[in-house]
Amino acid sequence: MTKDGGRSDFFQSAGPFSLEQLARWAGLSLTDGADSTQLIHGIAPLESAGRGELSFLDNQRYSEKLKQSEASVCIVKQDMANYAPSHMALLVSDNPYWHCAQLMRRFYPDYERIATHITVTDDSAQATIHPSVTIGEGCVIGTGAIIGKNVSMGKHCAIAPQAMIGDGVRMGDHCHIGVQAHIQHTVMGHHVRVQSGARIGEAGFGFAIDHKTGRYRDMPQIGNVTIGDDCVIGANTTIARGSVKNTVIGDGCRIDNLVQIAHNVRLGRGCILASQVGISGSTTVGDFAMLGGQVGVAGHLSIGAGAHIAAKSGLMRDVPAGGKVGGIPAVPMTQWHRQSAILKKWTRRQ
Repeated sequence: MTKDGGRSDFFQSAGPFSLEQLARWAGLSLTDGADSTQLIHGIAPLESAGRGELSFLDNQRYSEKLKQSEASVCIVKQDMANYAPSHMALLVSDNPYWHCAQLMRRFYPDYERIATHITVTDDSAQATIHPSVTIGEGCVIGTGAIIGKNVSMGKHCAIAPQAMIGDGVRMGDHCHIGVQAHIQHTVMGHHVRVQSGARIGEAGFGFAIDHKTGRYRDMPQIGNVTIGDDCVIGANTTIARGSVKNTVIGDGCRIDNLVQIAHNVRLGRGCILASQVGISGSTTVGDFAMLGGQVGVAGHLSIGAGAHIAAKSGLMRDVPAGGKVGGIPAVPMTQWHRQSAILKKWTRRQ
């Protein structure tokens, strides 16, 4: 337990490692005078890190915490190195947060398995697995999981307790499926992490209307969900399968908890969707676009590559590549700020 009382023993460090090892793994240089043989046992925030621990500084607003930190080593940008106390060794980086994440994987190599509630022991005898399932080397299946017929799992996959994998689902290597996640009509690549309670491949919200009688008729949803490599799907997120064509999640996407992605949506590479984003059907999102929390997107729109949509925006028209919009309805960011300023002045006069 660290000084802040907020860290327990759920995740055990694989350390200690020497400073020389850390520098080599991260491809970084130690500052002059640092003892390369010093052992580092774990990683902690600046304010709670103690001797024998690594921390990082990525934002100058926390420079005072660096001055007061007891960490033995810190990953910093060159222009922040002068804030470090004299006892602290430094690893100089142009992207400290990135390199900290890289080293955390060395200290906590089992964090994905632990976070997905998978024990070291394979509990597949306590799961329901159809005899037609293909299970790759090193897979672990939790108690109460249900694996349907003709499922294909790559190497070193982990299926958490009570997860359900529907008929015909195909998974690449190193996929982790969380507790009570349900996956059906889905093909996913390698290194995909689906967190607890997610629903992937459910039927989309599609129906036809008889205008004479006002009756509805559900439209069969016969597409699937295709998920690329290195994707993270947050807890209780829902991704609907396509109606005729597929719903597509591109390589490297990061999707937060409680996100709704409707049928036929196509996300490009590296898209980031914050919590409670809702994307209506048949919308296309370009590579590396970013949608803030609670953004609502109308259907059949095109969001260009690298676009930024501010939190709580209501998007009702296309956004060009690199565009930045916000508000309800969403407009270019500069226009939104002008509108907000005018409204603020107007309300002061009342």
